[in-house]
Amino acid sequence: MIETKKEIERGVLVAVAPKFQSEEKTTEYLDELAFLAQTIEIKIENRFSQRLDHPEPRTFVGKGKLEEINEYITAEKVSNVIFDDDLTPSQMRNLERELKVKIMDSIPASSINTYVDTPGKTKRRNCNQRWSW
Repeated sequence: MIETKKEIERGVLVAVAPKFQSEEKTTEYLDELAFLAQTIEIKIENRFSQRLDHPEPRTFVGKGKLEEINEYITAEKVSNVIFDDDLTPSQMRNLERELKVKIMDSIPASSINTYVDTPGKTKRRNCNQRWSW
């Protein structure tokens, strides 16, 4: 039998937080998202966050933050960008066009349904951001 080693994909996380949200809460959301990414074998290389009153309609993040993300993923050859909230279909298309990598808006629930909370106990995990604009 021939064994093939699956290459671990690399990714970055992106959060757009409301200005009233604490830095600790944003970090908590990104920590959870990083854990979920790890369960589907994506190694998180970096995190980007931005505080806005509302997400940018075209690309979810502002122009400067998008350039910063693009420079990083190009230089580091990262293949996945994972956002901490749901994107609209047009935002998804625009981001794919701009960044030329796989875009995920949070981790799909179908990718990871459960996690172990304590030994012997498994719980269902909500993968989507828990706040709205």
